[in-house]
Amino acid sequence: MNNRSGAVPILLVVLVVLVAAGGVGYFAFMNTGAEPTSREQQPIVTSTPADDVSSWILYTNTAYGYRISHPRSFVVEDSITPQGACVYLLVPETEDRILLASDKTEEPCTMTTGRGAYDKRITGTLTIGTTSYAAKGWSSDTDYEELSVSVPHGERTYWVSVWVNRGNEFTQRKELITRILSTFAFTSVVAPVDTPAL
Repeated sequence: MNNRSGAVPILLVVLVVLVAAGGVGYFAFMNTGAEPTSREQQPIVTSTPADDVSSWILYTNTAYGYRISHPRSFVVEDSITPQGACVYLLVPETEDRILLASDKTEEPCTMTTGRGAYDKRITGTLTIGTTSYAAKGWSSDTDYEELSVSVPHGERTYWVSVWVNRGNEFTQRKELITRILSTFAFTSVVAPVDTPAL
């Protein structure tokens, strides 16, 4: 009988050890970071000031009859050349830019000072307002992508050119510029060609 009473505490100790080991094993498995295959993680979407269209600024050019909205962080530079008027929307820190030029069917305000040995010709589409245009440009696999198109309106032809530097968030920055161009609209009958720029 003494053998039997001595076996009960040993069995209880073994049972407690097995339960404890099972608990530790379960806890370790649950903390390995493995997710069940039936459950997908949803990406966290955050809004940046550039994405908040309600905070954008409306730029209106009354001399040339158009408007376009852009994020507050963008810098607008107007310039006059012998060939016509140029308006640049510049992205701080990235050197990305949109050029809106007037009066010539060829680029009056150059955005590129020279082409590299490995730059290549590209084609694409630029949507200006609600109209899509076949565009041509240049690209470097490591530096930039540029697309340009001429947009006829009334007696004028407008030149729209987009320059996006490669690097961090290249795709997102291209998408933002596409959204900006979608806000472009002609506002009135355009002024005569000899009207002073801006």
